[in-house]
Amino acid sequence: MNKKVKIIIRILAILCLLSLILPFVLTAKAADTSRYGYSLLINDNQRTAYQKIADGIGAGQAEIVFDLPNAPLEDVKVALSMITTDYPEYFWFTGEANLEGNGQIVRINDIQYIINGQPADKNTINSAKSDFNAVINEAMSKIPAGASDYQKSEILHDFVDDKTEYQQVGDHQSAYGALVLGKAVCAGYARAYQVLMNEAGIKCWYVSGKSYNPSGVLENHAWNLVWLDGKCVYTDVTWDDHRPANFHHYLNLSLEQISADHFPDHPEYLPAACGHNGY
Repeated sequence: MNKKVKIIIRILAILCLLSLILPFVLTAKAADTSRYGYSLLINDNQRTAYQKIADGIGAGQAEIVFDLPNAPLEDVKVALSMITTDYPEYFWFTGEANLEGNGQIVRINDIQYIINGQPADKNTINSAKSDFNAVINEAMSKIPAGASDYQKSEILHDFVDDKTEYQQVGDHQSAYGALVLGKAVCAGYARAYQVLMNEAGIKCWYVSGKSYNPSGVLENHAWNLVWLDGKCVYTDVTWDDHRPANFHHYLNLSLEQISADHFPDHPEYLPAACGHNGY
């Protein structure tokens, strides 16, 4: 075998290896400014911080540094809080981080990336993302061509409940815990539903607050605000998970209906009225 052929074979081998590796490399993804939490931001400082932080977390950066002259850290905190409600697919981010600023430079460090109870670096995140994306693809395969928004909402509601068992173990607060590990509490259920609905092209937001559990006790809870055919409704996937059956008591409720036993922490963030689309 001559030298030129050997070189060509080596190049082909390298390209083949890269084709296997590259799909799993964590890359930065521009912040999605169409998400509901972003629409609630009230000034340019908050919007700039949101985009910078979302890009950094999406890339799994250990530290995020950016210019934000004369901006109070309170604006950065607001932006960070909206990112935690807008990006369930960033399941490795716990929402915990240290914020520092000197009136010119904002520095975010001690960012808590956790997967399955363990600190996560980029390699760990890449591996988990592969498993996570496989489940998302499985869910999307359940949706028939031409399905309406309502049909998608019902299919994905049942998919989450079929995949998830209500247990407070491991990553029980995340979409990864619900969809990949199969165990979650309300936060995991709601984030799992949110990420699937977003993937299906339906705007969905994470709502935190309090609700009466099946025993009649008021406790911390999470559910979803959803837009179907241009109208907003509410869904609580958690309370509809009654194994082995899936109930639809809390699927696509109006504001009046959900308000009977669900009380959001920030009602000012939510639309003044939500209908039920005639369904």
